[in-house]
Amino acid sequence: MTENGQKNRQTARSIKMLRDAFLDLLKEKPYEKITISEITTRADLARSTFYAHYETKDDLLTSYLGEIAETYIDLYSLPTEWNTRKNILDIEKEIIFFRDWKNIDEIALLIQEPHIEELIYNVIRKMHLTTYREIISPLRPDVNKVFASYWIEFLASTKIALLRNWVRNDFKESPEVLGELLYALSGIPVFERVLEEFKESIC
Repeated sequence: MTENGQKNRQTARSIKMLRDAFLDLLKEKPYEKITISEITTRADLARSTFYAHYETKDDLLTSYLGEIAETYIDLYSLPTEWNTRKNILDIEKEIIFFRDWKNIDEIALLIQEPHIEELIYNVIRKMHLTTYREIISPLRPDVNKVFASYWIEFLASTKIALLRNWVRNDFKESPEVLGELLYALSGIPVFERVLEEFKESIC
């Protein structure tokens, strides 16, 4: 193994150890009471290792959420039918979004804290912005950037609202129900109808 390869492997290992320690601590105490010292002690790493990768605890959380978002972005590279019919594949993408959040419920619970809700919102917004730039825009050059910016804000806000209420409701509804609801509120049939109505007035 090359020296760079070994460094990359050590970096990945350190990041995983820090993340695992952080997630373990989240099961034991509130986010605001977790210290960087506790994270590094639990990970059996030096504080300098933490600061080699992150500046703050928020950075660690944002990085973790960003990796989850990357998986979701990949789903949008799958075929999409841009029409007014219900698309089962697109509904499944939204179901996966909620299924992933339920799998990290210790993170999802943090959305009840305004500061963390803002972090999560920014990650989701960035996810949709990246999806628009890299995947949607080449497929739909007829969607102007101004309309897209409104739609991206709507999608991020809708996801946050549903996720927040789902958490408050103790995850009683299944990811399938939430995915169907999200699609009903913001899926392609809705997008096409709204685009047709506003494409001349929002530009």
